[in-house]
Amino acid sequence: MSNGTTAPRARRAAMVRYDTLEPAVLDGGFAALAELGFDAVDFPLVWSQHERSGGRFDFDAHERGARSIHTAIDAARRAGLGVRVRLGPRCVETEAGFGVPRSVLDDAAVMARNARRGAVLEPIALVPTAAPSLASRAFIERSCAWIAAATRVLGDHGFGTLESITVGAGSFAPLRGDAITADHHPEAGPLSSDPAERVARAERIALGWYDALARAALEAGAPVEKLRCSLIGPRTTAVAGDEIASRFAVDCALPFASVGTEALWIEVREAVDSSPLGARFDVQCGSAPFARPLRNRDAAAAARVALAAGASELTVRYAWCGEGWVGSLLDSKGVVQRVAHRWRALFDECASIAPRAAREGARRTARPAAWLAPVSSAWLAQFGLLDHHEERADDTLAALELECDAEGAVLARETDEGLVLLSTTTKPATVRDRRQRWIASGSHAIEPGAVSVFRGRSGGAA
Repeated sequence: MSNGTTAPRARRAAMVRYDTLEPAVLDGGFAALAELGFDAVDFPLVWSQHERSGGRFDFDAHERGARSIHTAIDAARRAGLGVRVRLGPRCVETEAGFGVPRSVLDDAAVMARNARRGAVLEPIALVPTAAPSLASRAFIERSCAWIAAATRVLGDHGFGTLESITVGAGSFAPLRGDAITADHHPEAGPLSSDPAERVARAERIALGWYDALARAALEAGAPVEKLRCSLIGPRTTAVAGDEIASRFAVDCALPFASVGTEALWIEVREAVDSSPLGARFDVQCGSAPFARPLRNRDAAAAARVALAAGASELTVRYAWCGEGWVGSLLDSKGVVQRVAHRWRALFDECASIAPRAAREGARRTARPAAWLAPVSSAWLAQFGLLDHHEERADDTLAALELECDAEGAVLARETDEGLVLLSTTTKPATVRDRRQRWIASGSHAIEPGAVSVFRGRSGGAA
């Protein structure tokens, strides 16, 4: 039920690998995504598909498997969808080098270095691949050349057709963290034995790379209000996340459902509060063939928590792509798969949830460093393998003078419009509002895993 008021809700975007799809299926597929409840599409523009020898770029190289970004933008807009484009340099998990060309990664001047001065190798689709050093001037220059060329191509079509342009690491968290935190590249400078100084060094290196990418996009004509940066992994564990978020709107990974409801709730709350220019959350939909399998049911559960906690923007990664991904919502022809209806139901269920308003000066929980040195803390955080300080469910109820008959069963959040309740358990629970500020009857039974929304003092639940 609802009391009839219309409240703002989170925007939902579907990541689409248009470059893996035949142009003839785009119109039908985008119409299907709009019908499922998506507001926008998110296109990765993959560097390795467009760079030719000598640093030249070709954005319509059909013989190399690439399709025209302009064709995809026009088709999405015909379906009434907003368009977002992410440029990387590392923006997709399914491509060799995460989308960085092999010619770049094979350059000795680009490679991150381990303590023995050998290349830092990270597994990409089971293939050991040299990780680039963010301190490498050669990598910075090649990355900026790519960002500038891609931005100019988008400008040829008109920046007014786009909601945003994202530069950066792609938001997913690679396994290896020592490519940044313990990089022995000669241009990275001396590596201290003090952990705090190592962290500060890594943050300076990462921030310098992000600043260079953003500058390249802006100088190529990108409107400053449409520029975003994608962080490495979740917002609260991303290298230089605080500093980057103070300068740009950010895209960040939503940890997997395995971290638990309370941890997801806190991640979203703290990410929103510590990202003054805005935070968008990427939730993984399905998985690459050689990756750890991710069920859509779990992905949708994580997305439900993010929406209940107040996320204002959500991107479902790999919602539609051709071959090379397991669990997309549409097949390669644009036909809706059965699993997609779970997302449509989720969007309907959460349609009346208002996003969280950022609170200035909110304190963010300090996150520990990775306990396994070469593994990135962002990767560990996505799987819930880092210790963290969780807020207990009853704490959120007590703060609002609410009670529950089962300890730790419900999380609560007040909005400008009313109250949001989220079940965290597999059993029904009853929330009591003795002052009847939101629940007119004084109590409400919430089903396992469900969301309930109450408007003001009317007691209307959605």
